[in-house]
Amino acid sequence: MNKLQRLLLVFIGLFFFNSGFSQESVGLDERINQAFQPISDFFSQLIFFEVSDGVPFVLILLVLSAAFFTIYFGFVNIRRFGTAINVVRGKYDDIEKHEGAY
Repeated sequence: MNKLQRLLLVFIGLFFFNSGFSQESVGLDERINQAFQPISDFFSQLIFFEVSDGVPFVLILLVLSAAFFTIYFGFVNIRRFGTAINVVRGKYDDIEKHEGAY
């Protein structure tokens, strides 16, 4: 057995060994929730904290990144809006059937 397989077996063994001695029968989904709850809480507090007047940080992050990429790509989301609508409508779906596609 190589080191990676041994390490994987140790983690699996510890996971099931610790959960096997509880008095209550806890399902696998609840054990996974208990294992990942501290990690999830950390990232939730990191991203969703309020900056000022109840505005969450994630909202400011999304708005600033959208503005950056709009400027960086030369306002392509505005210039090619008609093309986006035509793609959604399905105007370009049959392009493979035409001879010019090959």
